[in-house]
Amino acid sequence: MANQTRRSRAVAIRQTASPRLAWGFAITLFTALVLFAFTSTGFAAGSMGGGGFGGSTSTESERPPSPTRSREYRQAVKLINKEQYSEAITMLLALNEQHPGNADILNYLGYAHRQLDQDDAAMDYYMQALAVKPNHKGANEYLGELYLKLGELEKAEEQLAKLDDICTFGCSEYRDLKASIEAFKADQSAS
Repeated sequence: MANQTRRSRAVAIRQTASPRLAWGFAITLFTALVLFAFTSTGFAAGSMGGGGFGGSTSTESERPPSPTRSREYRQAVKLINKEQYSEAITMLLALNEQHPGNADILNYLGYAHRQLDQDDAAMDYYMQALAVKPNHKGANEYLGELYLKLGELEKAEEQLAKLDDICTFGCSEYRDLKASIEAFKADQSAS
């Protein structure tokens, strides 16, 4: 009798555990398939910026290193932060010769020229940066600030609208340009 009770308990456990195991297996299998699909189409193709889980793709090894990771670029940004714009421009121009068409370098060239009141050069560099990368947040913000400096409120507001589209969940570039526009309007109404 005791042996039969143990056997019926074992059958009852198998019957209740079997659906749980089937669901657990199904969920595990589904998760594995999703991960496989994600890694083989995203990472392996290099479109997610990593080239897989630690591996590299042939595209990644053929791609030159980003100039924005270079020691020279970081030094130029430090000079800009120290308001040493002429020195930063010299370094950025050399980087731009080595890596033409880099939107980050062009953006900082525009910024440094704007700070030195070289507005035509600043405009040219911002336009070049946006030609390369139209949704570059920094270049859109700084171009808007240049428009304010030139008294072109409408164009600055167009840049703000563009940043609003680019920054789905908001971004500092949008907030900074919006604050600059509000300050510009306050100054205009006080005059």
